[in-house]
Amino acid sequence: MALDFTVVITVRQRFGDTDADDVGLETEAPFVGSDKQFAFRCPNVDPRKQAILLFQCMGANVQQGLEINGQQIFGGIPSAIEIATLPDPAMVFFRAQWNGNVMLIHPGVLQENNVLRIRAGDLGGGNIDDFIIDNLVVIFKTRSIGGTVGKEPSVTLSQG
Repeated sequence: MALDFTVVITVRQRFGDTDADDVGLETEAPFVGSDKQFAFRCPNVDPRKQAILLFQCMGANVQQGLEINGQQIFGGIPSAIEIATLPDPAMVFFRAQWNGNVMLIHPGVLQENNVLRIRAGDLGGGNIDDFIIDNLVVIFKTRSIGGTVGKEPSVTLSQG
């Protein structure tokens, strides 16, 4: 069975409730707010098979919501901060870190046309978490065509 992939996010996307540099996030990334949807295609996808979601994230304080076609991707976007203490135990600080992530997409989730939805989580008191997502790619299995495996893998770029 052949594999193909779709690049869903090619430009860093900054989520949250502020476009200020409040947690050391890169300010060059476009600010998109607390929720955004990304349409993407998976040509000739075999929806009966599992797929893989790869992405990088930075600065998430808590696990964030991640859905494809209205179905939750288990694990979501995990926390991506480093907690460091100085010699004085009372002095603790947080630093945004880049994490690489691999998630499984269950059978039956992917279709030819898909929508990925990312939501920033609430930290309490109406404070929405600020974080960055980059380089999001979906790797999927393709259907066999006429008893032979599908064509050579092709790259499909989605606007992000």
